[in-house]
Amino acid sequence: MIPGPTEVDFRIIQACVRPSISHLDPEFVKVMDETCQMLGKIFQTKSEIILFPSSGRGGIEGALASGLEPGERVIIVSNGVFCNMIISIAKCVRTVPVVVKYEPGRKMDLTKIEDVIKKNNDVKAIVAVHNETSTGMLNPAKDIGEIAKEHNLIYILDCVSSLGGVDIRPDEWGVDVCITGSQKALGSLPGLAIVSLSDRMWHVFEKRKTPIQSFYFDFSRWKSMWIPKERGGKVIYGYRRMPVTGSTHLVYALHEACKMVLEEGLTKRFERHQKVAKAMREALKKLGIEIFPEAGLESPTLTAFLPPQGINEFDIRKIMKQKYGVAIANGLEEFHSKLLRIGHMANTASMEYVVPTVAALELALRELGLDVDVGAGIDALLQSTDKPSGF
Repeated sequence: MIPGPTEVDFRIIQACVRPSISHLDPEFVKVMDETCQMLGKIFQTKSEIILFPSSGRGGIEGALASGLEPGERVIIVSNGVFCNMIISIAKCVRTVPVVVKYEPGRKMDLTKIEDVIKKNNDVKAIVAVHNETSTGMLNPAKDIGEIAKEHNLIYILDCVSSLGGVDIRPDEWGVDVCITGSQKALGSLPGLAIVSLSDRMWHVFEKRKTPIQSFYFDFSRWKSMWIPKERGGKVIYGYRRMPVTGSTHLVYALHEACKMVLEEGLTKRFERHQKVAKAMREALKKLGIEIFPEAGLESPTLTAFLPPQGINEFDIRKIMKQKYGVAIANGLEEFHSKLLRIGHMANTASMEYVVPTVAALELALRELGLDVDVGAGIDALLQSTDKPSGF
């Protein structure tokens, strides 16, 4: 029950049980194309989709390395650990991060971004994290996109822990590069970065004055080598070839995961995540536990909360994992030992996983000396007025 990698359905495991196959084999190329087509529907975009062996961080690095040149300034909206990681990546690819800092877990005053743009009229792009996994907060990605459009900035959006569990509209929001990973709300195995690239970005790549600061993460190579001519690609060698060796079995797994997402239907899937998240928060509040982000800002794919006063978060996690077989996450970096995080995404956004998690938490807190009404959290789940399907 951590915020990814998440539990994986057996159908996805079965999809990997096959002999080794070359990433150049026509059979695999067909699966790769089908997977990208399904991802386009899940991303809700007409933009080109590429996927390659990496974590989501690789997608972020590729976006910054390919979309910006050394010395160019990029606004980074920062209110948590994963936003701060993007600052580090921006420096690594020799761009200049202009950081707009917000208090983690608190509502953003977006006029601060406007003010920074006015003071830095040479900025080229803006980067934001949609779902800040370190704090359990869903950031106002659509509103940030409006600012990017108004000032004609490239908009790069990290949707690593939200896409597949939250309604995201890259085309409507003006997102030029939308990035996610395979192992979170899509419900597949870790190891693939998935990126949508707007038509605008291909022109940006072509107009560069300096070489891209990476070979592996050079997104322009996908148009030269992989994207077919009928979709605007070049296929310079006369045949399609991925710029990197494809992780064939991970793509088969993702192919099956995408089928499952579309079989469920996006609307139902987004509603399921919203309802499970709400039920989880109600259960925790019933136990007297404080949710970390301000009310109304909480993520649909994970819940971050404060450990009860006087109770060590490590002890809670230890008992839950060792005694009851339920793993939840601690806080990261500045939030280490201060927060606990429960993921409810893809498979785990369901009664099958939420009830045992709340039960294990109740029992762990009781064992640690807290006067907990064991069963109260479960009752809150069951009495939720907006029950997910299966409740």
